[in-house]
Amino acid sequence: MFYTIKYIFERHVCRGKGDLQEKLTTVTTASAKLHESIFPYWDYIIMISAANTLGSGNYSNVLNVRTQASIPGDIDDITSSEVSSNKAEISWLDPCFSNGILDSFYVEIKNISNQNNDVEGWTATLKIPSNEPHLKLEQLLPFRNYSVRIKAANSAGNGSYGRNHEFQTAIDVPDVPSDVHSSTITSSLIEIHWSIATHYTGPTIYTVIIIDARDNSRIYTNKTNNGWGIDELATDCSVTGLDAFWNYSVTVIAETAHANLSYRRNSSSVIIQTAEDHYEIVLMFPTQFQVRASDGFLTIPVSLANTINVTVQVRAATAVGLGTIEEISLAVEPGGIFQYYRTKM
Repeated sequence: MFYTIKYIFERHVCRGKGDLQEKLTTVTTASAKLHESIFPYWDYIIMISAANTLGSGNYSNVLNVRTQASIPGDIDDITSSEVSSNKAEISWLDPCFSNGILDSFYVEIKNISNQNNDVEGWTATLKIPSNEPHLKLEQLLPFRNYSVRIKAANSAGNGSYGRNHEFQTAIDVPDVPSDVHSSTITSSLIEIHWSIATHYTGPTIYTVIIIDARDNSRIYTNKTNNGWGIDELATDCSVTGLDAFWNYSVTVIAETAHANLSYRRNSSSVIIQTAEDHYEIVLMFPTQFQVRASDGFLTIPVSLANTINVTVQVRAATAVGLGTIEEISLAVEPGGIFQYYRTKM
């Protein structure tokens, strides 16, 4: 005596059911374990017939069987859309094989940028109902890389996290440069400083613009390197080629740009004065002296045997060149001290 077991089922396909399949197995005992093509939470139609040396009998009545649930498969189909500087829409498909009735999803979101000052850097696990395979993320940080992974759950338990999905948020408006001030000042150079930005909103270049405070007739500009992280954002810049003892209006512009987006914010303007330069006095000996512009006079000890006539030429020197010569001639007595006073300009 032997038995033929016939079982019929729909083909096991990803997120659905295929055409009908039929399997036959022969056993010699009144019980058997079926292994081939047996899937979790799947419907089967089972019939059994008996046979001996005289032949086979008819199949039994139909037995409808559904296998038990098992933990869901991995979720690998995750997408991100409507990504801005602080929001993103995440959606996904069910596992290829749910292996039961899904009751929820677990979504893990992680900031993987590792910015030095990302105190907001976080990992969160959110539980989402099985009928809502999407999630709107908010309060994200600009220009950061995020990783998302999702697992499904059914009555048998939680599945495993599948493949990670990564996306990058967009840039945002930079912080306004604040506390603009000078440190080193010479007659032709100003070193400008400003406070470091509190928030990193994307690659940022700072431009220092210096304008003649009297008539806005001359503009000097200088740019910093592009900062690709909070620790790379510039906080100082030097501008050279300026005129001595002159007032300039200084503005710092922060510009964050990436892809097709660009945002700019300007600091408040501050007035900074360059240092004084020196006057140059030329005696026709010839001898040259340099005097600070604020002194206003120069005493020159001379040793003479006879009275001589001395011609003095004075002209101002700035970063842009020499001024008009002022000349005076006078007699210097032997043993005297020659002192020249300039007229205030």
